[in-house]
Amino acid sequence: MAKHVAVEEPDIISVAISPGRVDTDMQKEIREKGTAMAPKEYETFKADFEQGRLVRPEQSGGVIARLAVDAKADLSGKYFK
Repeated sequence: MAKHVAVEEPDIISVAISPGRVDTDMQKEIREKGTAMAPKEYETFKADFEQGRLVRPEQSGGVIARLAVDAKADLSGKYFK
């Protein structure tokens, strides 16, 4: 979608971001209660937390806020993970 917006609306800077697994209340609930997801995938949720691989919300939030305020035109249409 970001690529389409960048082409169709050149005055709008459109950037897609996938911050990865962010340490939120939802993540905590998934780890504590489990879900209907496949067991192997569920184990990765727990392992990412235990091994400190979750992103803090303020990290991804800070990046998104900076882009919202001051994204450069050459970033338009890009996807960042």
